[in-house]
Amino acid sequence: MVTGVEAAGLALAILPLLINQIDAYALGIEKIRLLRRYRRDFKGYSMGLKTQRTILLNTLEQALEGVVDDEDEIRQLIINNPQGEVWANAALQRRLRRKLNRNYDVFLQNMTSLSDLLEYLSQKLHIGEDWANSAPETWDLWKFRKILSKAVYDDLLAKINAANTILKLLIDQSDQREASKKRRQSWSPLLQQYKKARKHAEGLFQTIIDGNYWRCGCKGQHCIQLQLQANPLGSAEDHPLRNCQSQFRMLFSNKAPSNTNTDRLLTWTEMVFKPMQVKEATGLATLSLYDNPTFYQVQGRSRVQCNGSTLIEEASEMTLEPPSIPPIQDFCSSLHFAEMRSGQQKTIGFIANEMNTSFRYTMDAVRLPKGVPQKPLEEVLSKIGRRDRLHIATGLACGAVQFCGNWLKSSWDSSDVHLAAADDGYSVLLDKLYLSWPLLSPNAGRESCNSKPYPHVQNNPLLPLGLALVELSLGKSLSVFFTPEDEHQEPLVTKFRVASRLVDNVHQESGTHYAEAVHSCLYWSGITSLCNEQRFVERVFDNIVSPLLKDLVNFEGLT
Repeated sequence: MVTGVEAAGLALAILPLLINQIDAYALGIEKIRLLRRYRRDFKGYSMGLKTQRTILLNTLEQALEGVVDDEDEIRQLIINNPQGEVWANAALQRRLRRKLNRNYDVFLQNMTSLSDLLEYLSQKLHIGEDWANSAPETWDLWKFRKILSKAVYDDLLAKINAANTILKLLIDQSDQREASKKRRQSWSPLLQQYKKARKHAEGLFQTIIDGNYWRCGCKGQHCIQLQLQANPLGSAEDHPLRNCQSQFRMLFSNKAPSNTNTDRLLTWTEMVFKPMQVKEATGLATLSLYDNPTFYQVQGRSRVQCNGSTLIEEASEMTLEPPSIPPIQDFCSSLHFAEMRSGQQKTIGFIANEMNTSFRYTMDAVRLPKGVPQKPLEEVLSKIGRRDRLHIATGLACGAVQFCGNWLKSSWDSSDVHLAAADDGYSVLLDKLYLSWPLLSPNAGRESCNSKPYPHVQNNPLLPLGLALVELSLGKSLSVFFTPEDEHQEPLVTKFRVASRLVDNVHQESGTHYAEAVHSCLYWSGITSLCNEQRFVERVFDNIVSPLLKDLVNFEGLT
């Protein structure tokens, strides 16, 4: 009995002999009238073994891809000389083990099992015995009837097929795992960027929403809108994998009544918040500063650890604040900065991170040329094409990685997502996608609106994203699909039930990857709290963002 990789060569060598022997028997029984009724069975066995040989050849050729580069050597291994010494080559076995990883030992065990089954079948068929190769008229018919045992053949062929199927599955899984690993590696910088952005987003949320920077009496009339990136993969010039600096663009507005003093009404103003490390904190690391007092750049390498990463790693994406930038005392009054030209960007000050005093955020104000008309996503769903809806869906999923638990309300929906309207007042601009956060009741978004327990609804932070993805896939609001039976239910429970019914529709409309992301959102399990934040972010990225990124890459590749 052969074990190890050499069993593959033995199996490949035996299969042609088995096929030839069965074909010989099929021809021989044509001359024996009493045995002619068995010819169909033998033809079926022959076809079955030919099929198994073809599957095994394809499986082994797939297994050797990337292990053996020479096409002639592969042909030598699996066709010309399968029982040669090449299968026993230690270097080949090491490369195959590296490729199959944890599947390697199981692969060899199943290959050995297949080889044993084929050897047993060859004994049943009396391969190599003189009488089996003699003229049919001289056969021992009683002995031959034992060979024709249908139960024995059916059982053996079923076991051979099962072993072959397992081998193919193991190779397919190894290839899929390798492909997934490569995709994760290619998107790993994006995930790392989102992890950094998430820390700063939480700090900004605590500081802007709950901090002491709103000292005006009109706080409740202000609204903040955080801009999301509708195309996470970006363009060649502004690819997020090339530009890992965290910065946040927000629109600040005032919803004061029309009878209020018009001098105090704010126009829409865009603010750009950029992280910077406090000078005192960076003194812990090995730093070098340029002589220019208005620009500091971190240099050198530090061994000081801070939350699992070095200070130098945190500082590498930001600059230190120039001493000339003043601290912001009040957001409202700071928005009344000196007149600026339309489109001009100006640094007006900085705010401290109240969660982590080693970081601050500079505030750059951008005077917009005019008002910013917007439309809620739920209003324009039916007017946006499939490609654009996919961009928005991917942008929202990436936003969930960064902003779930802070800027994303626990019960947000498509009415909280706004798109800037174009000049025609009808179409929308995909590069202007915002999450709206009125300051009238800043704590409302932190409390779940679920009034009663319901499976997959209570304490599911990703349910709102799943509902939005369903709407974006079908281009319609969920309310369109409500039935009379859905009335008199708690609103969020109703939406969950309706969305669950539509998952098959989503699969037909948007494909497998998109449907997988929707299913993960609706039936999110395991990590439902944000306590284990890093694991939560990684799971959301793997199970929801990655499938959508695959679709986005494929869609853009087709267009």
